[in-house]
Amino acid sequence: MTKTTQSYSKEEIMAKTKELASMLAQSQEVQFFQQAEKKIQQSQHVQQMIAQIKRKQKEATHLEHAFNREDMAKQKDEEIDAMMAQLDEVPLVQEFKQSQQELNDLLQIVTNMITIQLTEKVFKENGGGPVPCVNCEGE
Repeated sequence: MTKTTQSYSKEEIMAKTKELASMLAQSQEVQFFQQAEKKIQQSQHVQQMIAQIKRKQKEATHLEHAFNREDMAKQKDEEIDAMMAQLDEVPLVQEFKQSQQELNDLLQIVTNMITIQLTEKVFKENGGGPVPCVNCEGE
């Protein structure tokens, strides 16, 4: 008895991908990220800090390339690092970064699940046993 497997076209797979993307866009992680991003954009304090950092970055680049003053550029880089650390302490920025990490984690989980499921299916169809767990600890 031969087993028949369904075949999907690239267009059908892309349609399912769009459906998955739509589902992800409606997830709590995406909603949390969008809310955090909106708060960042509406925060005058955060926007001023970002603008100052960008100005310092331009100054550092200009000092290094136009005047070949790596010593002064290094000093500007240190100022930028200090400003970035201050920015990272702002609760809105921490919330944004947390939401960004949670969204990245969700996307990584989806990617890993697709990879695992595909690998297992291919492995089993080729007559193999279960796929060895690559990322598992102590298994």
